[in-house]
Amino acid sequence: MYSFEPDPNALERLKRTIAANECHWVTVFPVAAGARDEELLFNISPTLGWSTAVAGTHHPDMIPINVPGVRIDTLAARGELRRPIRFVKIDVEGFECSVLDGMTQLLAEDAPLVLTEVNDLMLRPNGHTTRDVLERLCSRGQRLFVVRERAGLLNGSQVALQPITPKEGLPFCDVVAVPPQMELPSDLISTSQLG
Repeated sequence: MYSFEPDPNALERLKRTIAANECHWVTVFPVAAGARDEELLFNISPTLGWSTAVAGTHHPDMIPINVPGVRIDTLAARGELRRPIRFVKIDVEGFECSVLDGMTQLLAEDAPLVLTEVNDLMLRPNGHTTRDVLERLCSRGQRLFVVRERAGLLNGSQVALQPITPKEGLPFCDVVAVPPQMELPSDLISTSQLG
């Protein structure tokens, strides 16, 4: 398992959690995944989880720092990632398009399942939209689904996947891109489509 964490505060907490739980199989890269191998300006939030490489968001009190940036494709080419990668989770506060642009080769070769947060409010300051993320996710025939929790808070954390197509204005949510060759359990998929 690989984790990318450029926020020094979150990085320290991540390392402590890994050590406390003896998760020795987790490799941490203290960098920002992105579209280029270069240092980038990263905005640290006083609220853990809100730091971002996107400037001009609605979050107040951000402190800019310089952090190393790396393309995931670069790490894969250097042999720093064990292949094939089968699952990717992206939650980078509006920087999703840059992360996806930096891993196009890995996505094409490994065809992983990709789960990503989609938040139009955070994407727009970086010049992107929900549609930009979704189009990158389904460029190789992947099927797109919004992850929905089934009715009832105490429903055993069951989820349903609701089919979608790339479109503007998708509400803040998590989206999963499923490779065409991957079969999903039929009871996981909702019969209604969002768009």
